[in-house]
Amino acid sequence: MRARVARLEALWRLARDRERRAARALAAARRAAEQARGRLAELEGYLEEYRAEGPGATVTAGLLAGRSRFLASLQQALTLQAREVASREAEVQARRRDWETARRDARRLEKALERGRSALAREAARRERRLEDEVAARWHGRR
Repeated sequence: MRARVARLEALWRLARDRERRAARALAAARRAAEQARGRLAELEGYLEEYRAEGPGATVTAGLLAGRSRFLASLQQALTLQAREVASREAEVQARRRDWETARRDARRLEKALERGRSALAREAARRERRLEDEVAARWHGRR
């Protein structure tokens, strides 16, 4: 029984470490997603700002073409960043599932370890009672 509890304890420590690593990975994925969302918001702000400015008082064909190219490249950057945000969000979900699985495994092992320790304590108490009964029986027999 002691060997089983010792194995459970070693497995529980490994599972707890795996849970902690998964939690750190989840936190890192959340930070990356937040940064990607921030960059997307920044690009959206640039686009709105640039559209609100208008072409200006003096408009030439070259300025309009340049403005059009800039808006197209800004729109492309927005599209790419939106994909990046979606990718980062998917990564957060994957890391959350990993963490939840690791957490569930660690909790199961912790409960099994608690049951094993309780069984050891009950076994020790039974041995103690048996020993006390034997001592009492011997003492009673000597009288």
